[in-house]
Amino acid sequence: MSTQTPFRDKVLALRENGLSYVDMSRESLGIRSDSWWNAIALHGAWGGGPSARVGPPPPETFEGIAHLFRVTEEEVQAMIAADWYGAYPEQQTSPAAQRLEAPLSQLSAKDLDLVEGIVRRLADGSS
Repeated sequence: MSTQTPFRDKVLALRENGLSYVDMSRESLGIRSDSWWNAIALHGAWGGGPSARVGPPPPETFEGIAHLFRVTEEEVQAMIAADWYGAYPEQQTSPAAQRLEAPLSQLSAKDLDLVEGIVRRLADGSS
C-alpha cells in the first residue's frame, strides 16, 4: 500500500479483508453511503472526473470513520490531509508504527514495557 494515500489504502485493506461497502457504511455509523466508500476505493480522493467526484469528508464524520478504521480521530484527520491535500506530517512514521499508535497509547506503562520487550526480541530475531 502507498503511504501517499493512507485513507484510500485503509478502505482497500478493509475491502481485501472481506468488508463490503455496505458494511463500511454501517460500521462507520452511517456517516457515508456505500457508494461513497466504493468511489474512494475506485477513484481515490477527488475522484476520476466530475461524475466520480469524491470530496473530503467533513469534521462531523471523523468519529464514524475513526470507528470504522479503528484509529483515533486525529489519525483520520492526518489521512484526509494526506489523501485530499497532499499534506504529510514532517516526521514520517512507518505504516507499521502508524497502525499500532492508537492501541499502544491506550496501554498502561507496565503493559507498554511488556509489548516493547516482545517487539524488540522479535526484531532482533532471537528466540
